[in-house]
Amino acid sequence: MLHTCLLLTVLALSVAACASLDDYRRPDGSFDGERLYMKRCGSCHEPYPREDYSAAEWTLHVEHYGPRAGLNAEARGAVLKWLNDGASAR
Repeated sequence: MLHTCLLLTVLALSVAACASLDDYRRPDGSFDGERLYMKRCGSCHEPYPREDYSAAEWTLHVEHYGPRAGLNAEARGAVLKWLNDGASAR
């Protein structure tokens, strides 16, 4: 029974996270990468400054942790674009 309750809780949180992605869309329908990063990524940790990592490093982080934050491929792309616009050149 406990296993079933935990599974249902995780499922409910996953569905809620996916459903709320539309809250981060701009009027033109595209995702606001900065808002997604600040709210979704920032819900687990203090958001890191964009210049702390290179574009290659941001790509690895977003692809690895983005799904945990409930970001689909389109949302991850918007976050990555915003992060890479301010990434370090190292």
